[in-house]
Amino acid sequence: MLEGDGTEATPERAPRNYWPDFLQAETWITPPAQVVEANKKAHRLPAQAPQLLPARKRERPYTGADLKADREKLGWTQADVAQHLGLSLSAVRKMERGTRRILPRYRQRLRAALRGTE
Repeated sequence: MLEGDGTEATPERAPRNYWPDFLQAETWITPPAQVVEANKKAHRLPAQAPQLLPARKRERPYTGADLKADREKLGWTQADVAQHLGLSLSAVRKMERGTRRILPRYRQRLRAALRGTE
């Protein structure tokens, strides 16, 4: 075990493995009793653990394949979907290909149209 702060050792006079041992040494500090008591008082846990909120269900993302399947269930063309959603035909094509994000409001409008036909 090493003793001292290492000032007495020099590269020329250091015993074998002194520096690796010195660099791996650990320092332990014991706080005074008053500090330990103050920390215990400051970090007391509440009598009852806080209630966690239930995890929200996450729906899987609405994909272009879902859009196409819903469109086909309705018997609509891409142009019909574009007109119903107030979008361009190009935007609907991009959504079906997956190169444009499908906003939740578009999904809701299509689902509402599907419910109307069932």
